[in-house]
Amino acid sequence: MERTLRQLGGKSAEYCQMILTKSPSHTAGVYMKYVFKIDKDRKIVFDAFKEDWIKTTKLILSSFGLNVTDIIIKESPSKRGYHIWVHAEGEVQLEPKDIAKIQYLLGDDETRSYLALLRIERGVVHWNKMFDKIIWKREDDYQLNKCKDILSKENITEEERKYIIDYLETLFASLEELKNKIKELSEL
Repeated sequence: MERTLRQLGGKSAEYCQMILTKSPSHTAGVYMKYVFKIDKDRKIVFDAFKEDWIKTTKLILSSFGLNVTDIIIKESPSKRGYHIWVHAEGEVQLEPKDIAKIQYLLGDDETRSYLALLRIERGVVHWNKMFDKIIWKREDDYQLNKCKDILSKENITEEERKYIIDYLETLFASLEELKNKIKELSEL
């Protein structure tokens, strides 16, 4: 039976990274479920060694007393690499620093791992973030004004047309990502 966050002492789901369940095959203990998030920046390299990476991932998690139950691989928003979610379970309780260490050992992006450690040390509750595209940046005002200037002209060059298309595609992708994030949050 699932326990609520209140029964977990009020800790957030992101901090715990787990759901407590009684396992029928392990009635003596509490079975923990975890999701490890991995950011792979290069498709070509990952695709070349994907099967070996999956085997190695299972071995690494096994060494921590965890069994892999699912691996979800999706193209990253940048389309250059992959975001990977490794679902695992076992009779071990991991602290956030343990989770960050395992993600690093599974080949997570070094900068993401570094930022995760900093967030953990500072006590940030939602420390385990995938890199997301920044939706609003300082340069957005500049880009929008540049598009307005271009569109106010009578004749537009091919380069200007491409600039506007790129800007609109970036905006659309950001809105789609925001819509998906809102949908994810509403399902929690």
